[in-house]
Amino acid sequence: MNKKVILFIILLISAFANAQKPIFTTAKVKAATVYFNAAEISQTASTTLPTGTSEIVIKNVASYLNENSVQIGAPANVTVLSVQFTNNYISEYETDSKSPLIKRVNDSIVLVQKELQKVVNTINSENKTMQLLDRNQQISGVNSGLNVAELMKMVDYYKNKQIEIANNINTLTDKQKKLDETLQKLNNKLEFDTNKEERTSSGKLIVQVMNTAAGIVPLEISYLTQSASWTPFYDLRTESVNAP
Repeated sequence: MNKKVILFIILLISAFANAQKPIFTTAKVKAATVYFNAAEISQTASTTLPTGTSEIVIKNVASYLNENSVQIGAPANVTVLSVQFTNNYISEYETDSKSPLIKRVNDSIVLVQKELQKVVNTINSENKTMQLLDRNQQISGVNSGLNVAELMKMVDYYKNKQIEIANNINTLTDKQKKLDETLQKLNNKLEFDTNKEERTSSGKLIVQVMNTAAGIVPLEISYLTQSASWTPFYDLRTESVNAP
């Protein structure tokens, strides 16, 4: 194999090995100049970057903008390699793990999962106890050497105990079913909240950068959007129709 081809494959493998997941940040509006048919938006954002190449996903930009007008200002140690606008960004990574809505649902999911595991463990324990009672009842019935009265007492004990355990299992099974339903609703809500967050800030800039010094990096963002405009409206007042 050609040495150049081998070198290219090695570099390609190295690039994949060093690939990092996208870094999400949210832009804040600093200023806006509104024209008759467009607006110039100035925003700021800040994120922590490692050394090397990174992909930054900047959320909360205008849903519709002129991609050719986008300008990204960064410190001298950061080189902007490319900028792409999209309002349909889909990532396998969580969009914002610090979102209060998402965090609240995730915390609830953890609590329900723990409670569900306790119920499952208790049901397993009750089933094993029932099996143990069945075995002991069979052994005692064969080798008991008990008179009729003592045997009846033993039968009553096993009968009452089995009924008690069976009732416990039924109650626990109902609780397990309700917890499963709650968990499903929470997972559905988590998906809904994530999608809702995506919709509320659908505009995103995907920025590829090269950084030579790891640390917090401030970004200055500006662009033109045609989805904002203004129309002047005048309110004329006069004391009478004959007055100036």
